[in-house]
Amino acid sequence: MNIIRQIYNGDYRPADQEPEETPEHQAARERAYREYQALRDKLPMEQRPELDQLIDAHLEASLYGYEAAYTQGSRAGAQILLDLLDGCR
Repeated sequence: MNIIRQIYNGDYRPADQEPEETPEHQAARERAYREYQALRDKLPMEQRPELDQLIDAHLEASLYGYEAAYTQGSRAGAQILLDLLDGCR
């Protein structure tokens, strides 16, 4: 099935696809988790939910940035195709 038909039918959702994880990404993700856990363990029990809320807010904000970057990248890709097609005239 071509991509236009997939988009039309709602079958193409790149945001739902797992990206290929590089060893560098995996190492960075594991390091971030270890550091989060180490900081969390130092906090008194009553402050841990505050840290978790901060992390959740940061992740939510990051998702908006990823969406904007995806949109910008899609537009750039479309512009490249238009420029290429314009050169065929």
